[in-house]
Amino acid sequence: MAQIIPKLPNCHDYSDACKYDAGSVWIVPGPDGKPRYIFWFIDFPPEVIRLFEFHILSINDLEMAGVLLAWLVLECHMSSLHHLQAGLECDNSSSVHWTRKYSAKSLRAGHLLRALAL
Repeated sequence: MAQIIPKLPNCHDYSDACKYDAGSVWIVPGPDGKPRYIFWFIDFPPEVIRLFEFHILSINDLEMAGVLLAWLVLECHMSSLHHLQAGLECDNSSSVHWTRKYSAKSLRAGHLLRALAL
């Protein structure tokens, strides 16, 4: 029944990315019922920055990478996601749309979506 009735997610994420890095904060339920905060960020390698500067990668691609990385961080920090709902907040409308539809015009974003679907 918990999977049928919509409610606020148990785990919340607020992620962002830029030319140089990506990061976010997860708010997850702790073992004592109080919220626990997981902060993370990662610097993009110089090759990714170079691809962005030459317009081979777009900011939308980097934001989508941030969404995928945020999900991986959640999976690493939670012992089980069974019967839990997760909400990922992103300020990039393309990434939000791609994640909701599991469809993207960008080839790189499509690859990231397939990884997210796994």
